[in-house]
Amino acid sequence: AASLAAVWEHNVREGVDDPGAFPAAPELVEALVELDRLVEAQPVVDRLRELAERQEHPWGLASAARCAALVRLAAPEYDAEAAASLEQAADEFGRLGLPFDRARVLFALGRAQRRRKKWAAARESLESAAAAFDQLEVDSAAADVVAELTRRAAVMTR
Repeated sequence: AASLAAVWEHNVREGVDDPGAFPAAPELVEALVELDRLVEAQPVVDRLRELAERQEHPWGLASAARCAALVRLAAPEYDAEAAASLEQAADEFGRLGLPFDRARVLFALGRAQRRRKKWAAARESLESAAAAFDQLEVDSAAADVVAELTRRAAVMTR
């Protein structure tokens, strides 16, 4: 998070307003969400969304939707609309020809669903992510998804 924040702050300070020039925002938001630093993540989401909307930047718009949904899904109560938004972001990355980004979003969605005990939805999202990573031959990411599926199975058998 610290390294990504430094890149993000540099972009802001230097007036780099193209969301895709140094695409640190989505990774920074995801890292901050994982660290439960949602207050710090929100201004990044807001700036990314504003820049993407102003420029009608397809990748930026999908990334802003991803980021906003991740922040909302980190709340204590499950947000079905945020989950749907994250699924739509995955679809948009697919339409943009970005299958790795699509797979990562599906993985994040499945993890969020598993944490909120949305077992069937989590299994579907995680299996879709695993299949996408397998197709891309990204074995390490596919292994991470399988581990997440295993966590779900372990919880279900307790």
